[in-house]
Amino acid sequence: MRRKIAIFLIFILAFSATLIQDKQVDAKATGQPMKKYVTEQATFVLYMPEGWKANEGAQENFKTLLVTDPGGLYTSAMSYGISPTGKDVLALASFFANGMRKQSADLNIKRAMVSRDKKKVVLDGIYTDHKNTRKEFRIWIKGGDGNFTYSRIEATTALNQKYVFTLYTRPTPTQQRAFELLGVNPECSQ
Repeated sequence: MRRKIAIFLIFILAFSATLIQDKQVDAKATGQPMKKYVTEQATFVLYMPEGWKANEGAQENFKTLLVTDPGGLYTSAMSYGISPTGKDVLALASFFANGMRKQSADLNIKRAMVSRDKKKVVLDGIYTDHKNTRKEFRIWIKGGDGNFTYSRIEATTALNQKYVFTLYTRPTPTQQRAFELLGVNPECSQ
């Protein structure tokens, strides 16, 4: 379980350093050194650019981690633990989507993809947060054995409904391995 958590955490942080609208957000390119960060309860240990914030939390039977950039434009989140919906991953996806819907009535899930074995779900969508900021997101959920992992990346987009947001990325070797473990092909996910 710890190995899976480490892979997902690396996966989340690697996505935080992606190409956004043809500009690579990379520690080397921006001159931002990466720093080791241990969360307050020592549940998570991660590397992130200086100035970024990480917050851990807990809900009933699972732990959460939220990482944001200083400007609040990009967010990465992770949760893992015992599923509140048992072995039903589709119900778990609904649980998280409904949690987001409580925060934002205009939540729009544009695409939902489910693996053949129904143990993995990917959701793409848009919502407006409490600051009236438009956010575009992708969520990965994996479970089926009573435990789960949840990963989310999101970026601020323009409020213009016709604005097209495209997230470009070239998988690193670690990301590629995570994709293989998840059975996800990023080339056909857009």
